[in-house]
Amino acid sequence: MTIPREPVFEEESRFCPLCECLVLVGAHECGRCGMPIPSTKKVMREAPRSGKIKTRKGLPTLRFSYTYMIKSDLKDLPFDLMMDSVREGTRGICITRVFPDIVKRRFGDMDIPVIWLSSTATEECIRPRDLEKLSLIIEKYILIAPSVVLLDGIDYLITNNGFKSVLRLVQILRDYVSVHYSILLVTLPPAVMEKNDLLMLEKEMDEII
Repeated sequence: MTIPREPVFEEESRFCPLCECLVLVGAHECGRCGMPIPSTKKVMREAPRSGKIKTRKGLPTLRFSYTYMIKSDLKDLPFDLMMDSVREGTRGICITRVFPDIVKRRFGDMDIPVIWLSSTATEECIRPRDLEKLSLIIEKYILIAPSVVLLDGIDYLITNNGFKSVLRLVQILRDYVSVHYSILLVTLPPAVMEKNDLLMLEKEMDEII
């Protein structure tokens, strides 16, 4: 794969990546569909020449076009990797089972959209059975620029949709991040899946952390 040129920073488009509606400057979500919109003025339009993201000492290095499974009891690890990526200038989007206000407090003033996997009818929510919408939001988001996607709550998706449906979702997302030079982080707490299902899911990963 050809490594992109030096990072280029441009003014971020003020159009919703999901429905392409014009978004007012300063708005944090689309007025039409409710998609969270980053408000940062500049975003990295191309990945670094190295093809990697520098992370803090002790954390694994992330490579663009890679899909990672994070199998760890360290609940802060995936969020730390996300924050380090954004500090380096890469866009990030977080899909999680954790209540958005809690995640946003962890991110502080970092401009990372947080989408809640929940059946609660809120603007920042995606219902767990709406895998097609989830896939579309991620695809639209990473089309703008290289991004890190954190999918935290895959066990919850499996509970609501069955393993095969979620496996297909992961396969689709893996292709998206590969083609669009982005990164997918999939969290999976230890001992939450049957052995055969876990092996099938691991085969779709480029690396396991």
